[in-house]
Amino acid sequence: MQYFKDDFLNFFYLLSQNNNRDWFNQNRKMYEQEVREPFKVFVADLVKAIRDEMDPNFELLPKDAIFRINRDIRFSKDKTPYKEHVGAIITPGGRKAKEMPGHYIQLSGGSLVIGGGAYFMEKEPLYNLRKHLIANGKEFDSLLAEKDFKKKYGEIMGKKNKRLPKELMTHVAQNPWILNKQFFYMTELPPKKIVSKKLLPLVIDYFKVARPINQFLKNGMHPPERYGT
Repeated sequence: MQYFKDDFLNFFYLLSQNNNRDWFNQNRKMYEQEVREPFKVFVADLVKAIRDEMDPNFELLPKDAIFRINRDIRFSKDKTPYKEHVGAIITPGGRKAKEMPGHYIQLSGGSLVIGGGAYFMEKEPLYNLRKHLIANGKEFDSLLAEKDFKKKYGEIMGKKNKRLPKELMTHVAQNPWILNKQFFYMTELPPKKIVSKKLLPLVIDYFKVARPINQFLKNGMHPPERYGT
């Protein structure tokens, strides 16, 4: 199924040249028809495909997953009012559960971005994950070394701490990953993939490859025994 037409790509090209409220309001109908509504349908079908092929218990409403196109410019030097892409976070709870490991997708006039992992991490889940990595570092390394993960995403990225509490620093030499305070992965594909009829299976294929990484991160951040399961 083709979710997006060339007008989707064209809208974002024009927006990049006219990122102001007057132009956007004059072209709101184009945005709604070629961008907003098709993206809602795509995210709904993406959730269904995850439920059918990856996790039968997965539930998420598109409205809870999709980020607003309006930029928050309150504390930014860049005062352009609109993002030049659409994006969605695919986790149970969507935008309200950004701290949970999951998937991310972003579409623009210039690229298709597919990624995921743990980007927003609170203090306690991060500490739990570091302890999990110390105990299971070889398992994590083997997941990162999987051929499909390396081919599709390359490596784990994220900001790092220079120092940790002494009890953790003693393990850094054997497991440098514990310095990370973010654990995310991302790849960028050409925009022709967005208008392809194979977009949905392509994205699902990328999500499947990353699922073991997400599960490892989730188990580390939120150990099941803490919840009696």
